[in-house]
Amino acid sequence: MFWLDDLGLVQSNVVYGHAIHVTEAEIDLMGRRNVSVTSHPSCNFHMRNGITPVVPLRAAGVNVAMGLDDKTINDDEDAVMELRMMHKVHRLHTFDLATPALSAYEALEIATLNGARATGFADEVGALLPGMKGDAILVDLDRVARDPWIDPEFDIADAFVERAMGADVATVVIGGKIVVENHQPRTIDVEGLYREVRTFCAKGLTPEQRAHADFLKKIKPYVQAWYATWHETMLDQPFYRLNSRT
Repeated sequence: MFWLDDLGLVQSNVVYGHAIHVTEAEIDLMGRRNVSVTSHPSCNFHMRNGITPVVPLRAAGVNVAMGLDDKTINDDEDAVMELRMMHKVHRLHTFDLATPALSAYEALEIATLNGARATGFADEVGALLPGMKGDAILVDLDRVARDPWIDPEFDIADAFVERAMGADVATVVIGGKIVVENHQPRTIDVEGLYREVRTFCAKGLTPEQRAHADFLKKIKPYVQAWYATWHETMLDQPFYRLNSRT
């Protein structure tokens, strides 16, 4: 990170994806430079490569936003489920129960306002305020409140983060234009797209693609052996405590 800083690449207009293996000194530098970080919890769990220290990053002043890779919770690109993963994972940054955990509102901030800032659209999108683009979702909370029953007095933000799924989003408005209504996209033929995708995938891999896949499978153990000890000089005291064997 300090080498990148010498090159002028630790700046407020730079976004670092994942940022898993950062030190306290690097986090302090990133906070002073007002950089952004995108966290991808499901992807990192899939790939077994660590946990972004979201809470320490936020405490240092780093703008942390939610990212979505092709490795999400159920491989379904459900951003609402990823939001819940973000919320749950980063409640574990300390065992001190007197220290406030990441709240539903903070998780929503990570997914909306912070995302807008990370992508260079601060003050344009990310909130429902005069002068902004007019992006919004309307969520059908019937299932959320019914299965199982939920106290009507329960905070709506907590209810959304704790229970909602992408399928509960009934309406999507982008720039003031309705693009999803009553759960149905209005700008794309989803069923037609699915048919095309299934037809394409049913053809299977081309000989070139199969050869490439076989080659990757062949070299995989050698790559794993090369990286077998990569972490030994990097990881000493992780930011997140895990269960102990003793």
